[in-house]
Amino acid sequence: MENQTEQTTWVLSSIRIDRISYGTDAGKYKGSIHFTNGDFDEFTFKLNPTLANAYLELIKDTVVLSANQLVEKLKQSLENK
Repeated sequence: MENQTEQTTWVLSSIRIDRISYGTDAGKYKGSIHFTNGDFDEFTFKLNPTLANAYLELIKDTVVLSANQLVEKLKQSLENK
């Protein structure tokens, strides 16, 4: 019999956001957030375009910063510095 006082720990497994290239949502972003636990259970939330855009808004500055850092490293490697 399962212990009713035990709580399952859910962990984030993945966040995915894709740009849709076909259909009525072409050009929009959609995605999903996936959680799992140690008992082989899982669930997924779907992200509609409004929610996907909200997540992109949260991370956009960090993405741009990372891209700029990558550009600088690429420049240095091409200049043999």
